Amino acid sequence: MNTLKDTQELYQIVYEHYADKIRFGFYREGDSLPTIEKISGQFNISINTARQALVNLKRDGYVRLTRGRPAIVTVSYSEEQCRKRYIEHFTARHDALEELRAFLPELFSKTLLHAFYFMKPKDSEKLMDLLLQTRLEDSLPFFNPLRFALSSLGNPLLESMHLNVSMFTYLSQKNMSAIGLPYDLSIFAALLSDFNQLSHFKASGDDAGMCRVITKICAFISEQIGRLNREVTDQFGENPEQIPFVWRIQVGRPQVYYNVAVRIIAEVRKGNYKHEEFLPTPAVLAEKYGVSMISIRRTITLLNSVGLTETINGRGTRISLYRKPLEGLDLSNPGTRKSLLFYLMGLQLITISVRTIARESFDEITQERIDEITRLYEQEKQSGQYLFTHGQILKTVFYSHKNSEIRAIFSPLIHIMSWGIPLSYFGDSDMAVKGEELDLLIGLLLSGDREGFARQLEKNSLNIFIRERQKLLAAGLSDVENIQVPAPAVLELADSRIHFNSH
Repeated sequence: MNTLKDTQELYQIVYEHYADKIRFGFYREGDSLPTIEKISGQFNISINTARQALVNLKRDGYVRLTRGRPAIVTVSYSEEQCRKRYIEHFTARHDALEELRAFLPELFSKTLLHAFYFMKPKDSEKLMDLLLQTRLEDSLPFFNPLRFALSSLGNPLLESMHLNVSMFTYLSQKNMSAIGLPYDLSIFAALLSDFNQLSHFKASGDDAGMCRVITKICAFISEQIGRLNREVTDQFGENPEQIPFVWRIQVGRPQVYYNVAVRIIAEVRKGNYKHEEFLPTPAVLAEKYGVSMISIRRTITLLNSVGLTETINGRGTRISLYRKPLEGLDLSNPGTRKSLLFYLMGLQLITISVRTIARESFDEITQERIDEITRLYEQEKQSGQYLFTHGQILKTVFYSHKNSEIRAIFSPLIHIMSWGIPLSYFGDSDMAVKGEELDLLIGLLLSGDREGFARQLEKNSLNIFIRERQKLLAAGLSDVENIQVPAPAVLELADSRIHFNSH
């Protein structure tokens, strides 16, 4: 998760999107931007947030606003200016794009396979309508069909990642043509035909056909980015000022107090705050985390609602690490519901992707790190409280991978996993089951069994997801029904049939 000081407001992300489209020449002077309702729907944000983005665009001279009408572009750039801006945009992203295309095809293909598995017949029909509306000359031609397909998993985090990657690349016919690079529309027309086949394979139950087409689509997009990267570098040289890809989790993103709560949970995990220990005063916390007193009060309300802390009148707020009835989970706070939904969404994405990443990073895990995990596991085994080992294994797997963009994407998910700590103290204990699962996983890690370790880590993650989902449903958080449980058969199908050559 971004640090508190560099967390971007949602409206700033929307602002950057449309400012770039104007600077790249997608919108010319006199053109209309989409209506505020369409912007709200595309980014899954409120009308007020969309309006703030437009107000900022007006402030900086990009658009003119008239009540009840779409924003009108008021600035114009020459073809040469647009061309220069796009060259700068792409050359500055060369290194990040190379790393992204090395693993995103596999991640997206496996999530797409799950998405089609859960897609209802009526949704398949809507997807076909979106494909028919696709204009290959658009800035992001397949953005809406792909986002709609991913929505069947009930996980806005996936849609957020897709949006961020699409905005980061801006791979389009208009941009490529503007800088003098070939762009074969017939290839993209064939890609559109491949998308159409997916619905047919879905309807006929041809799983192998779905895997084949999904792999082809994702490989094609990766190849196009790689080709464009090479040709831009050959023609315009290397840009020493490289921009890394940053996944800004913006869809439904909680406020600043959420980030403070995550950091306090991390302090508990590290042992800096112990059971029944009182937190510093709100004024001290506000200064420590660099936020307002209002944010600290909201943080404490959030932590109280998930049972990690309890406030005692006249004494302050203390850490509360004891088992509580499930009915004690206070879901009346919107921030609590949002945080727990984020947690479950993160678990879903990890479950779908972790086997491949664990397999690739296994040999990079240092002996020192293995020893640290083993010591933590033995401590938790002795206490019977398996709270942190699984998360530390996930962190090790993601952070040990050679690809820095994998670390960048999964780092926010590690923070989101923190919400499993207070949740573990509610309802019936699953510590015995966790202990059995971790015993198998640690044994595979110590024995050097790469494949067995990767498979067991996926299985453990799936089991945790199922248990946590059932717990939240029982507590009354009905929205979790929309977050689909990854199907073991589809996980196996994806692992056996979806493969990409390394770049």
